[in-house]
Amino acid sequence: VGGSPALLLGLLDQMTALDVKALVPRGPTPRDSDIAYLHEMLVAMARPLVDKPDSVMIMTAVGQEFVAFEVHCEEEDGKFLIGSRGSYAYAMRTLLQAAASRLRLRVQVQFLTREQEALGPR
Repeated sequence: VGGSPALLLGLLDQMTALDVKALVPRGPTPRDSDIAYLHEMLVAMARPLVDKPDSVMIMTAVGQEFVAFEVHCEEEDGKFLIGSRGSYAYAMRTLLQAAASRLRLRVQVQFLTREQEALGPR
């Protein structure tokens, strides 16, 4: 099935409707609500793009003013999640970075398939 540019534009409209201004960080460590907001934003973008949305898992690592996400999916869904030449992955990273910058956070997103997980770290 996969996604389409129209789907991503629709998701962008939904994301801009959320109240990012209400989430103001209070210190160098990200608040749980800010991390949850970014996590839900990534879930809302990633799951509609794949054939098996329930198999998409997102792991989070938090540092000082930094949040890293790993998006895990099935091997056959990887191409739908990443898109042609990485276009969907790039779009998702861009939207997350824009939201995170409003929260004064840096964010990193990495996409992995189940097969890549089995290979272990590089």
